[in-house]
Amino acid sequence: MKTLKHVCFTLVIICLSISCRKDIDFEPMSDSLTFSKDTVYLDTVFTNIKSAVYTLKAYNNSTKNIYIPKVGLANGEQSYYKLMIDGISGKTFENIEVLAKDSIYIFIETSIDFDKTRDKSYLYTDQIQFLGGAKPQNIELVSLVRDAYFLYPKKDLNGITEQIDVSKNKKENGFWLTENHPTAGNTLHLTNKKPYVIYGFAAIPEGKKLIIDQGAELFFYNNSGLIAKKNSSIEANGTIEEPIVFTGNRLEYSYRYLPGQWRGIWLQETSKSSLNNLIVTNTDIGLIAENTLDLNLYNVQIYNSVQYGLLAINAQINGKNLITANAGISTMALQEGGNYSFIHSSLVNYWNAPDQTSLLIENKAETSLGSYTFENCLIYSSASTSFNIHSDEANIQKFKFKNNLFKDLSNRTMSYTFPYNYNDSTYYADNFILTNQNSGKVVFADINRNKYQPTDQSSSILGKAGIKTAQKVPNDLSGKLRSSEPDFGAYQHINTMQE
Repeated sequence: MKTLKHVCFTLVIICLSISCRKDIDFEPMSDSLTFSKDTVYLDTVFTNIKSAVYTLKAYNNSTKNIYIPKVGLANGEQSYYKLMIDGISGKTFENIEVLAKDSIYIFIETSIDFDKTRDKSYLYTDQIQFLGGAKPQNIELVSLVRDAYFLYPKKDLNGITEQIDVSKNKKENGFWLTENHPTAGNTLHLTNKKPYVIYGFAAIPEGKKLIIDQGAELFFYNNSGLIAKKNSSIEANGTIEEPIVFTGNRLEYSYRYLPGQWRGIWLQETSKSSLNNLIVTNTDIGLIAENTLDLNLYNVQIYNSVQYGLLAINAQINGKNLITANAGISTMALQEGGNYSFIHSSLVNYWNAPDQTSLLIENKAETSLGSYTFENCLIYSSASTSFNIHSDEANIQKFKFKNNLFKDLSNRTMSYTFPYNYNDSTYYADNFILTNQNSGKVVFADINRNKYQPTDQSSSILGKAGIKTAQKVPNDLSGKLRSSEPDFGAYQHINTMQE
């Protein structure tokens, strides 16, 4: 009985809905529609990878309920764009109803085959055509398409994806870089001819060297990364004019500064490696150096990491003009000993988390002595302190902070003991410390767009780095010559009224 009542009630509702719908009259559109935009620019996409979904609104400004006789793409079924109207996907639609003084949403996405685009152009265009009014109306669609090499794990006959060992007892989807890839050629020598889009972990085999040319671009899919196995090495030959770029594979503007899009670079017991003019963005961990020997970082930039920008575990690293900025835990973490020297480097953290810091040194194992030298560095955080050290003095082989700028608004210096006794010349010398009693401040060009050049609004802290140390790195990250009044960090300051 209850079931019968439920069925009857449902039928009544359906009938009422139909009746109400029939009471609404629609007539062919006669006036022009208006639109939320006259051109829809879909951000750059790689060939055969779906774009994000974009929206267009079409407005019926008349006092009549209308229907649009035809809405469709100018290239018809051959178009690489796809529309969705009223929950239905397609490329051509008829009799689209719009109530008086109302609007409809049109959703747009694309997946473009670069090899089939007209004239091999990087620019792919089409139109959404609205037919039936006083005159046809068109909305332009524009996409920039990039061809690329696609590197990914193989699948066997059973559909099982190739995996590699990423750490002890842990496998991940991945593949080995090789001299004879079937489409990309020698993937142990990456060039700037086309971007590389990487799915899974790309691994450098033991004993092999990966060479990366200036201007090369590597785009990583979610849960992907680069691993250098034992005794392998990387030679990254970027220049100031043509840096090497490692980032996520989503090119839309909304992803440009979004952390956590891919896993990062992981160096595992590698031999001598050199990374020059490399930009790494939007990772879980930007760069892990684990038991790495002789790693040289010059003009390296690491931005927007969920956990750490640079995580070093018992490694040997020399860094000059290094900048690592914005990370959920710390922009740089040095753990379990190692030997580190950083000159004119910027460690900056504005991550919105109470426990974040810019530099974290953790060395609790007595068997792992650490050596740490920082000179002419800018170590700054939006938190109350720029750095934290969790290590007994006995576990420190060498610790030298000289001519750095850092921030400490806490009262921990009142203990007058290691590691925060800034008057102890054994460890600290000629540093510029921002405290509650100090009016100095650091103003960067634009932290929301990875522009960490100090500006002339930071006047109280400018020109105060060590001259002798600056002579070891005479040019800043942008190539500007350091003057007789060098600034702290990777950049010389810029004048906001001029640059």
